[in-house]
Amino acid sequence: MYVYNGITCRCSQPGPRAYSLAFEDGWGAAPAADWPYVMRQTDIPEGYRDYPCEDYFAGDWSVRGHFDELSQTLVVVPLSSAYEDREAEFFAVGRSGCDGIDFGYRKGHSGLWAFYPIERKFRYMAATIAELVDGWCANRLKV
Repeated sequence: MYVYNGITCRCSQPGPRAYSLAFEDGWGAAPAADWPYVMRQTDIPEGYRDYPCEDYFAGDWSVRGHFDELSQTLVVVPLSSAYEDREAEFFAVGRSGCDGIDFGYRKGHSGLWAFYPIERKFRYMAATIAELVDGWCANRLKV
């Protein structure tokens, strides 16, 4: 998300290579290359800037998380419950509720991943946190 003159905008593709912008109220859009104004990226705490986690901090995911009623799992956790495994280069922002398998971001890899701590292996889950939540809650994604 970006702010210009107090108006919040969001990118159609988060990150420094955004291709287009759209105002939150849905009015107007412009390719980023044509955007004549100076914008600022959503604040990501310094310790997590090496992870491609813009979508986690852009919405309220880092504040409220997401609880799945069906599985009774906090699929996305607030930042206060997130953690970084520096050895695995993994920023965990969610829980599967099974065998300690967590969801999160990897350095140098896009999307969200499941981290299997016993095997110390990863499995790609979704391109964005919204896709992870939608897929998990609809029972389309499994670990």
